[in-house]
Amino acid sequence: MSTPTAMPACLYIVATPIGNLSDMTPRAIETLKQVAIIACEDTRTSGKLLAHFGINTKVNTEDNDKSIHKTDDTDATTDNKTRGHNKLWAYHEHNSAIQTPKIIEMIQQGHSVALISDAGTPLVSDPGFMNAFVIVLRIHFGVNTKMH
Repeated sequence: MSTPTAMPACLYIVATPIGNLSDMTPRAIETLKQVAIIACEDTRTSGKLLAHFGINTKVNTEDNDKSIHKTDDTDATTDNKTRGHNKLWAYHEHNSAIQTPKIIEMIQQGHSVALISDAGTPLVSDPGFMNAFVIVLRIHFGVNTKMH
């Protein structure tokens, strides 16, 4: 498993621009650069946004431990020291039952996770199922959440 990130283990709820990319805040960009995982609705849409701001979605690991390796909807932990792991995870209504426990586990292990939507603020502009995710994190698992 990769080592926890410098950012505190937490779920960071990060707003993204609705139409004008210049509406993205510097704080949001910095948060997305520093977190271990970015959970998003659509990796293709979010990938374009992240590329625009120079946010790398591949994280190289050089330690001898196992690193995280994720693809859109899969879960795999592999010895992957040169390629690193994909920090962009698909998280939407069709895979939330599978991804939610994985995201909680990563936060409990000391990793920081940012939650973004295709446009706007997660939980405000997204379907209500996301509300349940935050409630579960806060009440049942004691995981902090912060708005960015």
